[in-house]
Amino acid sequence: MPERQGIFDALASNADGLTVSQLVGLLGASDSQVRRKLSTLVAAGAVTTLKDEPAGPGRPTLRFRLAPTTSAWPELVRILVAVVGDSREHEIELVELARERGVQIGAGEFPDRVFEAMAGFGFSPRDRSSRQDAKHDAYRFSFQTCPFRDAVSAGGGRAVCAMHRGMLEGMASAVGAEVDEFVAYDPIVAGCEVCLRALPTV
Repeated sequence: MPERQGIFDALASNADGLTVSQLVGLLGASDSQVRRKLSTLVAAGAVTTLKDEPAGPGRPTLRFRLAPTTSAWPELVRILVAVVGDSREHEIELVELARERGVQIGAGEFPDRVFEAMAGFGFSPRDRSSRQDAKHDAYRFSFQTCPFRDAVSAGGGRAVCAMHRGMLEGMASAVGAEVDEFVAYDPIVAGCEVCLRALPTV
């Protein structure tokens, strides 16, 4: 996934956005590769487009930039976990609902669809796969930001991490894989890590 990760990193370093030609120059990838990866990232909601009006005749130039992650969802999640509190029974129900939702979200190719979905949710995933992971058909991601960190830090916040894992399990299942590892860290620091392993095909 070098092109997609490279695009994500390049856009993260350029808040005003970049054109396809600029990305091609930065990454050394082909125009078609960049456009294909941009298309999937836009469809996932991780990247947005901006139009620059041309100085003269011609079509507007498109710039691409990372989608903003600020929304009301973190506050709604904070309210939800406050209601759930420390109820283990409610937490189990929420995890199952998250798993079911993950299956619906995750239809696509392994591991691309999971990466793109988590980028769209604002977790800023980064591919951390090692050579050893590759040998076992596994892919390791770390999440550079947690859009729900305030909710996780609130009372009952462990339910958010549990739902996060449940959703990842559902997405992994939808792409023919399983969650092999899931390590949660302090949400203020972020860096939570998940390792997905492809299931053997019959």
